[in-house]
Parts: sequence; structure tokens; C-alpha cells
Amino acid sequence: MEATSFSLLEKDFVFEKVSEYLNFTRNVLFKNNIMKKLKFILSALFAIVLITSCTKTESDFTTPAVETITIVANQTIIQTGTTVTFNVLSSFNNANVSNASKIFVNGIAITSDTFNFTTVGTFAVYATKGTLTTNVLSIQVNPVSVIFTGFVNNILVEEYSGTWCGNCPRLLYGVDLVHQQTNKAIVVGIHLFNGDPFITTQGNNLAANLGVSGVPTGNINRTISWAGPQYQNVTQVLNEIQSNVSTGIGISSSNTSGNIAANIKLSYKQAIDTNTKITVYLVEDSLYFTQRNYS
Repeated sequence: MEATSFSLLEKDFVFEKVSEYLNFTRNVLFKNNIMKKLKFILSALFAIVLITSCTKTESDFTTPAVETITIVANQTIIQTGTTVTFNVLSSFNNANVSNASKIFVNGIAITSDTFNFTTVGTFAVYATKGTLTTNVLSIQVNPVSVIFTGFVNNILVEEYSGTWCGNCPRLLYGVDLVHQQTNKAIVVGIHLFNGDPFITTQGNNLAANLGVSGVPTGNINRTISWAGPQYQNVTQVLNEIQSNVSTGIGISSSNTSGNIAANIKLSYKQAIDTNTKITVYLVEDSLYFTQRNYS
């Protein structure tokens, strides 16, 4: 016969009924023979033992603890290039189970508990341990903050000369001395007259517009004449370098199969004249030719 389980209340009820039954039959026992009396008592005791052995307490039904895991990070809002460290913690004594877990960034498993974020965006991070899965962390990656410290002032030196010109090396020597003392000078060479091999139509037009009629001629920032002999007046160029300027210009370019694309950006600290113009040079470096006359 299958044993039956009883709750505490049901057990008390049974004992109460058995007690009432025993009291009710007390007088009857006296009227029966000794064997019947013993048989009845033994049956009652057997029933009590059976009930007691089949009854469970509340502690017998306690549910065992179930492990859960949680992922945490040392930081969640970062800039590009930042390495974040993750830890996977168990609900059992808050133990670190990172070594036994697998961490995922945007669904892709990583090989350690650290990850370097190089791309701007929001990333979902979670971990697994066997059949367990953690919460999902959101990592916000922002671009690196750039602190504006002011525009850098570079000066333009336009050097008009020619390979046929015996006096022009004094201007070239002056340019060399400028470069020795600063990296903020941008020099453009323009050759003129007498069939010079480096003459260009654009150079001739520029010289004509600015009234350049002879060489060597040097212009600083296009509007200031560099007094000759230029190698003796290097400070005139250096004095034009300013520590605080109100306009910034940047240019990036690319050359694809001979097609040149340029991206130019301007920034101003204050309102400017609407007649301001931008001049873009296309130059070629490392051109050499034998100097003639006086050299």
C-alpha cells in the first residue's frame, strides 16, 4: 500500500481523533478478553507509528539555492581608445567567476576580461557560464575630446627667382636661415623670365597681379616685401609670426589616378570681412636645375 503524507495540521487532527477513539472504547476494552484488548492497542500503536513515519515537516520541502551570474565593468561611459575591464560575479558568495565565463561584445566572444574600444557607438556586453547568462551592460563610447588651445600661426613666404638669376641664391639662403629658426614658415617658389625651365602660367599670372617685375623678390604673407638682401633680414620674417590669431584653416587632399580632391575647413574666432578669399596652391617638390650666372 502506498504511504500517504500529511501536513502538520492534518497530523494534529489525526492524533486528536485517535485519542477520542481510544477514550470512547475504554469501557469496551474492559468487557472484552485480554487478547482482544492487546490486539486493539497494538493496532492503534501501529497506526500512530505509520502516521508519524509518513508525515514530513516544512523543512523537508526547502527549495535548494539557484546560482545566478552578473557582469560588471569598471566604467561604462568612455572615449575611443579606452580599455574596459569586466568581472563576472556569482550569486554564491559574490565569487568572481570570470575565468569560467565567456564574455561577448555585441554578440562576439572576446578572449579575455578586458576590451579596448576603438569605435564610437553603443556596445552591448554580456557573459555566459554554462547554461547561465548575465545581465546586458551598455558601454557608451564617445569620440576623444579635443580641447581648443588656439590657432597656430604659419607665415607664407613667396620666393620669386630663376635658375638663370645670379643674385637669386641670396634669397634661397635667406629661406634656409628662416627654416633653421622656425617650422612655421611655408615657402612657395615661383620662377620667372628668360625661359626658366620651371616657369608656369599660374606663376606668371600671380607675379603680374602682384606687380613683381624682377627677381630675386620675396613677399611675406603676400602683402609685405621682404627687404634684401634677404639672408640679412631673417628677423623680418620671424617677427610676422603671431602667438594669437583669429582664423584657422586646415586642408586635406588625396590623389586618385591623377584626380586630386581637396577638403578645406575654416574656423573663425570672430566675424570676418565677407570679401575674404582663399588661395589654394598646387605645388611640386624636389625640382633641381643647374644655377647659371655668377655662381
